[in-house]
Amino acid sequence: MFILKTLLKVIVVLPLVAVASFKATAIILAQVSYSASQNLWIPILVSVIASLAYLIWDGKREKDRFINHVTSLNITPEYVASYGENGIAIDRTSGKIFAGRIGKGKVLEFSDVSSIEWEDYAMGNHMKYLIHLNTKDFDAPRVTVGFSSNRTRREEAYAKVRAALNIS
Repeated sequence: MFILKTLLKVIVVLPLVAVASFKATAIILAQVSYSASQNLWIPILVSVIASLAYLIWDGKREKDRFINHVTSLNITPEYVASYGENGIAIDRTSGKIFAGRIGKGKVLEFSDVSSIEWEDYAMGNHMKYLIHLNTKDFDAPRVTVGFSSNRTRREEAYAKVRAALNIS
């Protein structure tokens, strides 16, 4: 679902933002300027800035959505590593970790986690980076969090979870 949403944003929404900002700037410049020759570099620049602003806003909105979900589960996130709807949130004061997807993740006590591992595997022509939390829970013996192709975020989250759990 995340890939479908991302494709929809990139293929449909982003070009709409770019075209709409380009046309709006061109219309405003045509109204202000009395010359017949119109500069196209100003609408192009505004279109690029609007597209980048949309991408930044959308990424921040996804992270805020993940944080809001975690706080609704009575976890005060001191550290958050998320990729789309998937991620890890650590609350050291209450000794809890949220791991997994929004709506399908699991809240774990520090004492419930027996070990942690990471895994890299190829999916087509890109890599998928995972963190596995092995638990003592019979119903969910392993909770997996995927960071798609973002290796540095996975490695940072792995180090933070190991430090929080005092696993050497």
